[in-house]
Amino acid sequence: MWELSPPELGVVTPAADGMSAAVAWTGTGLGATLTATADGDLGAGVFPIVVTDTIDFVAPLGASTGAFNVSEEVPVV
Repeated sequence: MWELSPPELGVVTPAADGMSAAVAWTGTGLGATLTATADGDLGAGVFPIVVTDTIDFVAPLGASTGAFNVSEEVPVV
């Protein structure tokens, strides 16, 4: 599941496989949070994985694009 907070800053459209998403910005703002939530248990159980990142979006002077990439899980101790 993908979510943008506050939601009025954009529309999140997940890919068919849920492994990525596109964000179409509908406003400008600082401190928007993009959250991806998934089930990390490969079996019948549920082990939630939540990844968040803060994004600052300021209207560009020209065309622009960006990416949100997550590569590997790093345990927090």
